[in-house]
Amino acid sequence: MGVVGPDKPADVGDGISVMPQITWNASAVQDEIIWTRNGFTLDSLHFLTGIKPDRPLYRVPTGQRGQSGNSFSVTMLPNDIEDLLVTTLQHQGFENVRGGNLAPCPFGNQTGFCFTLDFATGDGLVMKGKAIALKRADRLDAIEFYAPAEYYYGALIPAVDKLFASIGVQ
Repeated sequence: MGVVGPDKPADVGDGISVMPQITWNASAVQDEIIWTRNGFTLDSLHFLTGIKPDRPLYRVPTGQRGQSGNSFSVTMLPNDIEDLLVTTLQHQGFENVRGGNLAPCPFGNQTGFCFTLDFATGDGLVMKGKAIALKRADRLDAIEFYAPAEYYYGALIPAVDKLFASIGVQ
């Protein structure tokens, strides 16, 4: 995809747009758009839009598709979706994954919910994250940001908070 500049709205899928706030490097992997400022191992912003029922948040290797707790369901409440994200991160190999501070928050012109994440990489690097999500009819839209707790999270979270506040929903 290339570089996403700070001054122009960016379409991130399924009628969701954001104002990037800062320059990001963008990549698309199957249905998922991922942005990074300093490299994917140092920070990442994941746009998961239009997730339909029984579809996992992330594409998982073929041998893992049957794992329970990996797929979205329309009956899920916000705390269930938080748990789904935590479980998905655990299945990706992250350790000690915890969600917290679940609360309603604006998602464009609608009310979604947001929560924080704390976890560690397999190498023991302590990570922090923040997610915002909206359940619309029969689909889920979520944006997740995470980075090492030391320096990168604190350096980027002001821009990410502004990006979250800029969400547009069509």
